[in-house]
Amino acid sequence: MRRFISITAACGAAAIIASKPAPAPNASAEQLLDSLVAANARSLSLDRGRLTGSGAEWLFAEASRAQFLAIGEEHNVTEIPALITALITDLAPRAGYRYVALEQDPAAMRAASVSPLRGRVDSVLAYAHRYPHAFTFMSDQELAMIADVGRVANGRGNPLWGLDQSFGVTHALDRLGIITRDAPPEAAALIRAYRDSASAKERVRDLEKYHYMSAAKSEDFERLGQLLHPPANSEAAFLIDNLVVSDRVYRYYRERRGYDNGYEREEFMKRRFMDEYRRAEAADHAAPKVILKMGHWHLYRGIGPSNLQTLGNFVSELARVNGGRSFHVSVHGNNPAGGYRTLTAWPDSFPDPLIARSLPTDAWTIVDLRPLRANYRRIAAALRPDQRDQFARLVFGFDAALYLGGMRPATFENNPGVAY
Repeated sequence: MRRFISITAACGAAAIIASKPAPAPNASAEQLLDSLVAANARSLSLDRGRLTGSGAEWLFAEASRAQFLAIGEEHNVTEIPALITALITDLAPRAGYRYVALEQDPAAMRAASVSPLRGRVDSVLAYAHRYPHAFTFMSDQELAMIADVGRVANGRGNPLWGLDQSFGVTHALDRLGIITRDAPPEAAALIRAYRDSASAKERVRDLEKYHYMSAAKSEDFERLGQLLHPPANSEAAFLIDNLVVSDRVYRYYRERRGYDNGYEREEFMKRRFMDEYRRAEAADHAAPKVILKMGHWHLYRGIGPSNLQTLGNFVSELARVNGGRSFHVSVHGNNPAGGYRTLTAWPDSFPDPLIARSLPTDAWTIVDLRPLRANYRRIAAALRPDQRDQFARLVFGFDAALYLGGMRPATFENNPGVAY
């Protein structure tokens, strides 16, 4: 996990810093917070692939009234991919959700959106084995979800939208070589050279030991575009743009240009979202309804912890432009002390113990955060200044918080050699 964070979280241009324990709120603030949480908490559970309980019906109703359902996740856990499958399974027929946008490699998600990968977990697994660097996240649960979404989502556009930069390049260069068979000799030679160099080193997934985006190549990728002259909005243009931007993201990181790194990445996510959005809109002749599953930092409304205007803020404003709204849910583990990713042992930008301390650690609970907003100042007055800011980000940046009692780490039985 630490190795994965060294690549992914760093590219978000922010470091996760453990907070000191919060001082106990004064009695009145504590009682107010506990009463608001109790009044706005609902239970739900995942039973044989379906969400049940009063919290499930409440979440379905809120999502049905929205154009975008944004799920801010903790990465590489067992339950969250299954949650996404359950949501698209119910919300496709109930509310017209037909697309899922993921913090995943764009080229890999395009491949998973069409035959022979679409809807077939065996084919998705075979692709992951062939290209160990193709998927951003490749747990057993994540890959099964990718196949599930391809099977369930029924829009005419690509069911899976990959919004993140790429970890690897072999899969994209293989595809580029196939679709540009008549390329000029110089372009074909450049594609082969980079493909051969990358494939020799991307056979094993160990991003700490080797990562192809580790030497400046964006000028050569841009040169490919100059040699190929791909039509705008073509697959070749899409693949080349992804290679250029991915290199730039990692280059800024290597050069310790933290804000530029995060800005490049967040803006790329917005562009990728709108590219897939317009394709779906044109194919369906209707504004698409989309479930987003990304790390929390990408789905806040407003300014996120890395001082960037997030993708989450972007889709929130897009929904408003369309006369609708988005609904944002922040998902966290809520295990007993000493367990896997307890709220106190897995520090992030959220003062969750304040909200979740009275919630069960062996069940799922969703809390409507919106009623806390009017009382924010009374509750936050008892907190340290830095925790006040974090509390405001959670309460105003998300509409609900889902606490998973019993959350477990993801498994990698289908890819046992994976190292992040």
